Amino acid sequence: MFLLQGLLNKRMANPDSLPGDYQVTNYSNHDIIPVAEASEPAADTTNWPTYTNEKLGLSFKYAPDWKIKEPITKNGWQIITIDPGKKFYNIHIYASDQGFFGMDSLPMRQENINGKFAVNVSDMLYGIQNGQSYFTFDMGYSVSLKPMFKGMVQSVSFTR
Repeated sequence: MFLLQGLLNKRMANPDSLPGDYQVTNYSNHDIIPVAEASEPAADTTNWPTYTNEKLGLSFKYAPDWKIKEPITKNGWQIITIDPGKKFYNIHIYASDQGFFGMDSLPMRQENINGKFAVNVSDMLYGIQNGQSYFTFDMGYSVSLKPMFKGMVQSVSFTR
């Protein structure tokens, strides 16, 4: 997903490089492109442990066998990495006051997650806004984790 997004971003940065009659269409961070798709149910998170990051003011439930790594700062983003196990790609949470990470121009639907503005891309990439802070939840390529990922995202709450 990151490779494809990177290639698209490079292509979009230089409209002259587009072949034929193609044109660039730019969308702002909050333009919602409607999509029609069936949504999968979220996993039951009742007995899951809760992760809280006081610095970011973020709290969510996660599967008991997942490992959450200490957040790192990279290029202005606070990044939380969640390791769901050897046979899966890591889940990432990106936090910033600049906007959502890698979501521009993607087809998304607007949602409300625990009273907060949110956008959803195929239940695999979510953006949640809390005041001036933006949180992007990226499931990566492990589609079989979608119900658990969705349960985690729907459990998100903010401590400030």
